[in-house]
Amino acid sequence: MLLKQLSLARAWLSHQLGVVPSSSLAGRFTFLPGAPFTHRLIAGAVIFFVALGIRILIWQDIQPDLRNGNLAVIDGQYKTEARRMQAEGGLVFPREHKDTGDAQMLMHPPGYSILLVALYGEDLTGHFYESLRWVQVILDSFATALVLVIAAELLPFGLAVVAGSIAALSPHLAFYSTYGTPDSLSVPPILLSVYLVIRAIKRPRLVTVAAAGAMVGLSCWLRANALLLAPVLAVVVWLLVERSKRLRYAFALVCATITVIAPITIRNWMVFHTFVPLSLASGVNLVEGIANYDKEDRFGMPKDHRAILKKDAEWHGRPDYAFKTWRPDGIKRDRERFARGLAVIRSNPGWFLGVMIRRAAFMFKYNSSGQKDWPENTATVRSISSRPLFNRPLLLSSDIHPVWSSSAIDLMTNGEVISRQAKVAIIDGGEALRIVGDGSDFQDQFAAAPIALEKDSDYVLTLPVKGERGSIAVKLTSADRRISLGAGIINEADGETKTSEGEPELDNADEDETDNAVDSTSQQPNNEIRGIRGLRSIRVPFSTGANSDVRLVLSNNGAASNLPAALLGSPEVFALGPTPYAWTRYPRALIRGLQRNLFTTTAMLPLVIAGIGLLALAGHGRALLILLAVPVYYVGAHSVLYTEYRYIIAIHYFLFIAAATTVYCAGAAVWRGSNARIALRAWQKTRARSSGASGN
Repeated sequence: MLLKQLSLARAWLSHQLGVVPSSSLAGRFTFLPGAPFTHRLIAGAVIFFVALGIRILIWQDIQPDLRNGNLAVIDGQYKTEARRMQAEGGLVFPREHKDTGDAQMLMHPPGYSILLVALYGEDLTGHFYESLRWVQVILDSFATALVLVIAAELLPFGLAVVAGSIAALSPHLAFYSTYGTPDSLSVPPILLSVYLVIRAIKRPRLVTVAAAGAMVGLSCWLRANALLLAPVLAVVVWLLVERSKRLRYAFALVCATITVIAPITIRNWMVFHTFVPLSLASGVNLVEGIANYDKEDRFGMPKDHRAILKKDAEWHGRPDYAFKTWRPDGIKRDRERFARGLAVIRSNPGWFLGVMIRRAAFMFKYNSSGQKDWPENTATVRSISSRPLFNRPLLLSSDIHPVWSSSAIDLMTNGEVISRQAKVAIIDGGEALRIVGDGSDFQDQFAAAPIALEKDSDYVLTLPVKGERGSIAVKLTSADRRISLGAGIINEADGETKTSEGEPELDNADEDETDNAVDSTSQQPNNEIRGIRGLRSIRVPFSTGANSDVRLVLSNNGAASNLPAALLGSPEVFALGPTPYAWTRYPRALIRGLQRNLFTTTAMLPLVIAGIGLLALAGHGRALLILLAVPVYYVGAHSVLYTEYRYIIAIHYFLFIAAATTVYCAGAAVWRGSNARIALRAWQKTRARSSGASGN
């Protein structure tokens, strides 16, 4: 009975997912004809514009981070390389370059720096790279449409629309398309390569499979992550094309990839007289990756580029190695790092296998609650805000007056001490408030009385502060303290402050080779404003959104060896006007609801796993082989080395097709059940009428 039910389920799935029996030796089925071109064009265009709109909204949300210098990874190694291209002449082959042992050129492939030069020329400083980010969000929106096109070649068109829609809605893909690295740009060529492989299998042509290999090579010009993807796709071609063409087609794909990346390899040989196919940083990545999971520091591997400098000097007995990551002797040093990391792996194979498994599991995570260590916290990104955030230059004219202000005494009298262990006291004759936090990491300590403000409006809080110990966050929240509207940070005893949410990760760039271009009026406090006891005034911009009452809240900002403490003067709030684009709160609410409920590990991962199982049960072996080729490659390659979520985002464009399979089959089952119930009710009504007529 069970086998019969399983057979029926498999037959139904095969019908729903378009599996057609075939006598071909190359596989158990052939592909269904694709949907009409006009259908794919219209659906692709809709998905493209939906994806573009979502990415623009995400871009609006992260504008404060961009102005504060966060997410500005561009300002590190890529801009340094772009300047070198301009200084030495030649985008790929430098006209004048002497091998001084500076291997900075080899840190990344040159494609992204070439794009910087093409877009900005010599003007690489003093802006937020809007043109570059437009290129990124447009191409990533195009990538979501490619998801639909690929799925439509393998599976029913309705399923393809669902897959493209999931990719368009993804907060992870949207967020990393605005990030200042080439990771999202390297994905469209990979998607095009897979699409061309499918076309070459359907209609075998040597030029098509060669173009697929060229697309992999193009991706490698931006990121070296896909360096060995061509052999994996060649295996797919080998298995799925007819026997007489297998060797020729697989060979053509690999050769096309090698041909495209060859100029970089030749340049590296000509300049450094060493074989480096694309880039060099495997040693850095390997030792940092080991250190990320070696919490007890048993192996003594460096955790970041500053620690790498110290280790280089120690390992080689060269004090001059402690200043630059890539010079002098950059190639030699990175290969020594790789050798030492490899020695750790050989000595601890069981431990490292566990690390690889943890890394592989991390790649399949989405947004989830709880604090995580680096780099696993990179799998969690913000969903789109329900309302537009503060997004304007932070300029306060001399004639503007505060709409709210308070003295330190009023703060103390009308406020609320939230933590029982926190200590709040008036000092300096009532001129300042001193707060000492408890031993928690991020718990709220003190909240001022609610401040009545206008909804959907932009404001700036100015607050004289001085840090004494640890780090304390200054937040503007909703009246119930559940929603944070804006935040600043009071740092250590030197009184330095910042209003950003953290420092940008510089992807192993040398510290002194970065010069973030930021709006100083929004990033830095006005250090010229000084009050009693050396207090400095910080500015915290915020938007009220749906809140008419807000609260000034002080909280701990991370673990500290001593209880955090700070002094506060008299706060003031200035109005800057209505929040721009307030109308976007309607689409934002819908998108946010979908993102927060669908793109979590507990929701999305079961959909992906179930989709893979459904395709396997339906006998869709070819489709699975094609769709899983890229995820299997990335999991295998990046589970060995250091990885961040942005390095492996390419796998999710394909995993979303598997998730769409589950959604599509579930919808089809519900539809079939609804039709069955309707048919049963109609039959019952007909029978009842017949019985009534017979009785009469």
